[in-house]
Amino acid sequence: MEAANLAPTSEGSPHQAALDLLPSTLAVLCAGNDQRRTGLIVESALWIPTEPPTVAVALRAGHRIEPLIRDTRAFALCPIHAGDRLLLKRFGAGARESADPFDCFRVERLATGSPCLTRAQGAIDCELIRHIDLDMGMTMYVGRVLASRRYDGVDTSASRLKASLDEHCNHDSLLAS
Repeated sequence: MEAANLAPTSEGSPHQAALDLLPSTLAVLCAGNDQRRTGLIVESALWIPTEPPTVAVALRAGHRIEPLIRDTRAFALCPIHAGDRLLLKRFGAGARESADPFDCFRVERLATGSPCLTRAQGAIDCELIRHIDLDMGMTMYVGRVLASRRYDGVDTSASRLKASLDEHCNHDSLLAS
């Protein structure tokens, strides 16, 4: 895969603006292809200040995202606001595994084709370069950043979050009818 040619958004790397969101925030780890996509909230993501830019993410071994990352050799990290209850519900520990968690969100695909949530603060699209099984029941993925975007994200103030949740509820009621 070839790195995307993006104009610099900050000093240094063209990916610096999105990388600056790590490690101080939660992120949705996303992977997928044309037939299937999934994601989960991760708290252990960091960028490694090398050239080319690299990120590492750790998660509990055995999650359903692992075969998708392995097969596509790619993943995306989408840093989110800690107060975004809708994303926490759709991608958190209690999320339903049978449903596509991306169904009611706007998604774009950058260099690798992994789904990137435009509702997030940003997206960091990576080609998998290393998979490490850790002894403590954890798995670590290391990826080379091919593309990135900084989004506005969701303002988690009560009015904007309530409007967003109301919109989601209306979307769900339309699907039920």
